[in-house]
Amino acid sequence: MPELPAHLELKRTRVTCKSDAPTDTEPILYSGAYASTGTVNGGLGNFFEDFEIRVNRLENDEIEFDMIGIDAALANAFRRILIAEVPTMAFEKILIANNTSVIQDEVLSHRLGLIPIKVDPRLFEYKSEKDLPNEKNTIVFELHARCEKGYKRKTVESKEMEWLPNGSALPFSSERQDSSSTTSEQKTYTSFSCSQATMPEFSSNPICLTHEHIPIARLGPGQEIELEAHAVKGVGKEHAKWSPVATAWYRMLPEVVLLQDVYGERAKELVQKCPCNVFDMEDFAGDVKAKVSRPRDCTLCRECIRDEDWEQFVALRRKKDHFIFTIESTGALSPQELFAEAVKILEDKTTLHTTSSITSQRSHTHSSKLKLQQAFDMVALRTLALLVLITAMLVMVSEDRPARKDLGIDLGGLGVGLGAGLGLGLGGAGSGSGAGAGARFLGTVFS
Repeated sequence: MPELPAHLELKRTRVTCKSDAPTDTEPILYSGAYASTGTVNGGLGNFFEDFEIRVNRLENDEIEFDMIGIDAALANAFRRILIAEVPTMAFEKILIANNTSVIQDEVLSHRLGLIPIKVDPRLFEYKSEKDLPNEKNTIVFELHARCEKGYKRKTVESKEMEWLPNGSALPFSSERQDSSSTTSEQKTYTSFSCSQATMPEFSSNPICLTHEHIPIARLGPGQEIELEAHAVKGVGKEHAKWSPVATAWYRMLPEVVLLQDVYGERAKELVQKCPCNVFDMEDFAGDVKAKVSRPRDCTLCRECIRDEDWEQFVALRRKKDHFIFTIESTGALSPQELFAEAVKILEDKTTLHTTSSITSQRSHTHSSKLKLQQAFDMVALRTLALLVLITAMLVMVSEDRPARKDLGIDLGGLGVGLGAGLGLGLGGAGSGSGAGAGARFLGTVFS
């Protein structure tokens, strides 16, 4: 297949950053954009060949990795899902028995709601307004702090909050109790049938707050706070307290190119102009020559091309299909688990959307079915492929192995199941190179 001319390939794959504004920012997604040159733009075959994930840094609460071979729309979908749609547990109801501090009840409740809880939200169910709070949908913490008279001011920290595995200990409001009730058992604000501490999920891993030293309030002598905090499952698009990430962001890979050799005083000036130390100097024939040493550190401040004549020496670009992705977790789940959950959510969205589209289009012509099938291939197959790749990536990360495209774990039934699912059953076996590439990918054995 013929290759694109160099100037068209540059426009297709790079954002060029000039001193006044970037150019060629729009992605070219249409597969027939370069049909006149005999070149196919994109396609599933190219996707499976080009897509790659490289883990650069992995810490307890942060991961940085490169996603190569996707477009900005998909990268941004992951970012938005991580912020707004991956569920966590957060304090929703605060029952205040006593608060004589200077902090108002509403402000205190808001501060408590933003304290992250270290627990796997997948172990809990969503609680609707009609559901009773029980051990499967609610977590209860209590806080009782007091500053005795004659002592200095006391800082109340999150470590003073105590998990109540048996549920609420506060008696239910007397105004709401049935005055004719004769039962001796005191009614509380929860209906736990068993202690959460006896559940196998928490017997060896008790529920706690992510950080111990989060300041909650400052108490003066004689002041006191007594309350219960009830946590439920939710998502960040309902309230930011349920967002599982401190932040999730990405940037396109910078590319710094020297269009001409830069020597002597100009080389020294170029090194001094860059605040990020992207450039270095090397000895060359008794003189010094500028070189690009750390292009990844470029922040696109454009200081190196502020003067007009410098644009003929330095070109600043961004790769449109190469994203440096960073996830900072609040601590409920590890960052690699959060990304895997985001991929699953996107896969569920894609499957639901395409299934409904297929159902509504069954009576259309054979041509319409082929178009629908191609659209499903390009979206759903990419997402499912990402799910497989990222799942394998997480296994390798847990074993401290490098992430590669030729990953190395036997997909077995997973590959067969995905292959069957991607067959689509639309009266055909998949179209052209896309189906072949999918079959080759799903048949890969990780070694």
